Amino acid sequence: MSDKRHILLIDPDAKARSATTRMLISAGYVVGLATDLATGISRVNEDFDLVLVSHPGDLSDMSTVRTLLQLRGRKQMPVLVLSTSHDCRRLRNRLLAPGVKAISRLGCLEEIRHLERITSALGDANRKQSEARAASDTTRPPAVAVMPRMFLDQGERTPALASREDTWTTDTLAQLRPDETLKPGSVVDKYRIEALVGTGGFAHVYRVTHLVLSMSCAIKVLKRSLATSRPDVVANFCTEARNSIRISHPNVVRVHDVTKSPLHTFLVMEWIEGVSLADILSTTGRLPANDALRIGIAMCAGLEAAFAQGMIHRDIKPANILLANDGAVKLVDFGIAKDLNLAPKVGSSPDSATIVGTPLYMSPEQAFAPETVDCRSDIYSLGATLFHACSGRPPFQASDPLHILAKHRDAAAPNLASLAPDCPKDLCAVIMRMLAKKQIDRPASLAGLREHLQELLDAMQTDGTDASNGWSSVYLRKSKKAVEASG
Repeated sequence: MSDKRHILLIDPDAKARSATTRMLISAGYVVGLATDLATGISRVNEDFDLVLVSHPGDLSDMSTVRTLLQLRGRKQMPVLVLSTSHDCRRLRNRLLAPGVKAISRLGCLEEIRHLERITSALGDANRKQSEARAASDTTRPPAVAVMPRMFLDQGERTPALASREDTWTTDTLAQLRPDETLKPGSVVDKYRIEALVGTGGFAHVYRVTHLVLSMSCAIKVLKRSLATSRPDVVANFCTEARNSIRISHPNVVRVHDVTKSPLHTFLVMEWIEGVSLADILSTTGRLPANDALRIGIAMCAGLEAAFAQGMIHRDIKPANILLANDGAVKLVDFGIAKDLNLAPKVGSSPDSATIVGTPLYMSPEQAFAPETVDCRSDIYSLGATLFHACSGRPPFQASDPLHILAKHRDAAAPNLASLAPDCPKDLCAVIMRMLAKKQIDRPASLAGLREHLQELLDAMQTDGTDASNGWSSVYLRKSKKAVEASG
């Protein structure tokens, strides 16, 4: 294949097809043609880098969107839908689905060139993503990961912090094959590995002991295969740490440091003795209302501190909420946070915003108008999390992420009061308001929401279950009963 980009053009209108083809060829592209969607789908796995398709009809119809997604093929190419400028204004910010975007036919060449700058060497990038997915562990819930512009990937994202150069011991490096986990007792820099506590597609998490301070910490180690071959992943890793280190609050897990060596990169954060809300819900199913309120209040406080630094978390979910044995509630993972302090990059446009988050808890605007996210987007995700905590299930469920995202955008949330009849009506009402489709219809501020939740908690009569007793004690009792029942 030559260095020229290969574009598949699907257009039933002979005149428009001919004009677009001439324009693309004169701009240096190689063009393949199809006169209908069926023919286009049959050709998508040929050597193309991008698909241009004429407006196929009702873009609010999920079957139409599914057809467009088929055009992405095995390489998950971007699909650009050619529409009139009027059509584009009617569409939801022109982003129809992950990797599928409506653009003006008149401005398609400019859009292609903009996309090309971001997705150069597209085939190589997708192959590397596929290799990372194939090697990944699926021990954590899937999430929509950080992606260049319009690309959707499944797996754990990576986190991070401003780096300094440090070296690993020769013995450690010699014993460690690519992506092999570190053995308990081994020493890395000034940390002794105690146990592997989690793993994902990009990194391993360990409980460690600081050899000088004799304190427990957690380190998140980027997989070697990625650290040595994917500078973009390393950059994302460092982004989380830079985001996290700016936030000092008792309801946010503290990131202390990052170490970057020629072969490995890891960040150091405080160690929390406890469990995640996801662990609790997987065992208990749901929480008492007063516990859900305590979590909501703590998350509002932590997110307030983040927002004061110009940060939008964008991935509030049960797995990112840690419940300590002493009753503390901590927010973790700012790997995909949006920094409102950063000016847009030169040459970028609102439509180039990245889609990130976890579909089960993602706000409509985060999926379909990502450049418009603000603190109310985190409020929506917190509402979806509290809905899950109170009812035992997320507000929207489906067999694939696309359907879930569409439900967040188009479907009314189930009535929480019906799913959780013992949940106080006032709490149900505020959670349902947090799940409003439009940002303007949600609570306007985190501070106001926190105060409202605190008022509800103050008005409640305790039912004997108090966070100060330790979250994990409840979790462990339930786990033990489950094991005994199965045995």
